[in-house]
Amino acid sequence: MAVLSEHHPTQANRPQTVDVVVVGGGVSGLCAARTLTRQNLSCVVLEARDRVGGRTLSHRLGNDTIDLGGQWLGPMQDRIAALAQELGLSTFPQFSEGKKILARGGRTSTYSGNIPGLPLFAQLELGWIQVLWEKHRLQVPTDAPWRAPRADDWDSMTVETWKRRHARTAAARDVVDIAVRAVFCGEPSEISYLYFLNYLNSGQGLDCLTSVKDGAQQDRVVGGMQQVPIKLAEQWGEQVVLEAPVG
Repeated sequence: MAVLSEHHPTQANRPQTVDVVVVGGGVSGLCAARTLTRQNLSCVVLEARDRVGGRTLSHRLGNDTIDLGGQWLGPMQDRIAALAQELGLSTFPQFSEGKKILARGGRTSTYSGNIPGLPLFAQLELGWIQVLWEKHRLQVPTDAPWRAPRADDWDSMTVETWKRRHARTAAARDVVDIAVRAVFCGEPSEISYLYFLNYLNSGQGLDCLTSVKDGAQQDRVVGGMQQVPIKLAEQWGEQVVLEAPVG
């Protein structure tokens, strides 16, 4: 049992006893609370921000809603797709027609497809890097990455370290940086190579993670992805406490 005090300004400051305290009102935390409730356990969700949603954030812009955080659904993401449908939400395809723009080294260029136009040697090098990533990721068990044959070695280096060892051209290194930033919202120096491979494996490879049609960016939620956590939170009312950071 957990005893806590509620500090949200709109609620009475009174002790409450629950079976479980869930820290964080993002999609994962709210889904955890839902699972616990279905197991007949009492719980409260504590969220430090003044909103639920975590990495999902939707805002009105004129007559439309734009997503500023996580927003896409794709093939094989069956659980979030089923949850959105259960909550009465519909989806629409991500628009992806036209040329793409690459900004690198102070210059911009346009391209189509998944790989930007680069010098021949850099393209060949990127192709070889992708072959290595595919080979390596398939050696990492999705549910137990620490059991990979080279787990200790790969977890002891960052993607930045791996990149500097295997990518010789500046163009190939730049594209690796762009891919990591786009998928992970972080720098190659901040991510272990083992985690990188496990994430690629969970998402069916880099091509799937970075593609629109038949990929992770295929569909979006009408009205914004943040509706998912908002509608989940509405099911518990005062059991979701905002502005309640846990020290």
